[in-house]
Amino acid sequence: MNKRYMVPGPFHGIVSDLPSASDRQAFDDCLNLLCRKGRLISRPNLNNNISLSPDGTPILGLRSFQDANGHYHTCAMTATQVYDLVTHILPPHFTWSIETNTVGSLGTRTNLPYSILNVNNRLYVANASGFLFYIEGSGTLNISGDTPGSPLFLTSNASHLIGAAWYEITASGNNKNFYGNKVRWSDVGNFDSWAISASSTAGVAYIQETPDTITGLTNLNTYTYITRSNGFSVMYPTGVSTKPFMIEPLSVSLEGAGNYYPYSLDSNGNYFCCIAQHEILMFDGTNWNPLGFKKAKSSIFKDINLATGPISGKCITTFNETFDFESYWLTIPGPNVTWIYGVEEGNWTRINSSLGALTSLAHVYLR
Repeated sequence: MNKRYMVPGPFHGIVSDLPSASDRQAFDDCLNLLCRKGRLISRPNLNNNISLSPDGTPILGLRSFQDANGHYHTCAMTATQVYDLVTHILPPHFTWSIETNTVGSLGTRTNLPYSILNVNNRLYVANASGFLFYIEGSGTLNISGDTPGSPLFLTSNASHLIGAAWYEITASGNNKNFYGNKVRWSDVGNFDSWAISASSTAGVAYIQETPDTITGLTNLNTYTYITRSNGFSVMYPTGVSTKPFMIEPLSVSLEGAGNYYPYSLDSNGNYFCCIAQHEILMFDGTNWNPLGFKKAKSSIFKDINLATGPISGKCITTFNETFDFESYWLTIPGPNVTWIYGVEEGNWTRINSSLGALTSLAHVYLR
């Protein structure tokens, strides 16, 4: 005979046994649902509106930009090619048009996510596959002037283009050397001039105070943050042409914490988020806010330990013009899941799709 038992609250979500008010391992776990403005909503539609790329490889970068003539373009980057996506209102929303590569191959293929910078009516793209390239809407993919190679990470500050962790082409042109502690910046106002000379403000610096390598670049206000596996440095303009930037260790860093998983770093301009070796971090320029708590943290790192490729993070503020959702999206290939931290609600939820892991997340224009 079945007996009815009263289960005391408060309830703590999905656990392996009956809910208990004293269960320290429980947490608010909503699978494939998002908590927004105090309400549960279904996760976004993850149907793939972009067909498989012509070269058969995943999209590793996706971004829209406005060219110098005021026209909008949406570009997709794969391991081997860069494409201009011709958009349509009705599905399928995109068809593919290859960007003519003025230098032939992209170079040695990598499956790393692209670092993409939208600046001066151009897209600058890099992922160590060849040179630093830019797209300006003319249907061609161009090398950024006299760039010595390709950085892994890009940003800009004080009218300089900045790259970090460089793969640089050797004098013979047949090989690349990796400089994991090198930061380069272009001439002021000329993002395609990298040669260092007396008449140029282009420069180079090495982050040598620690033995780890650079794992990312991001900006908050006028400061550029250089992340490393186990620490952070800050780079800021001096206003002096002979020494445009100062670089020094971040004085408010958490001891031993850094951006351990390089592509987990992203910023929305007000703060950045990244994944340290044992913590999930948010930094607003003054204060650190650990985002991992209770079972959510252990579950996230359990998925991270099963990763089979680069872990990527993305800060977003809206889904579209009418649907705001300030959040941090952490995608983990292997388990093929995305953990989403809702900033307003202060909680995590886990989503997945039969299509696999997200390879790129961006706002794009439909025209």
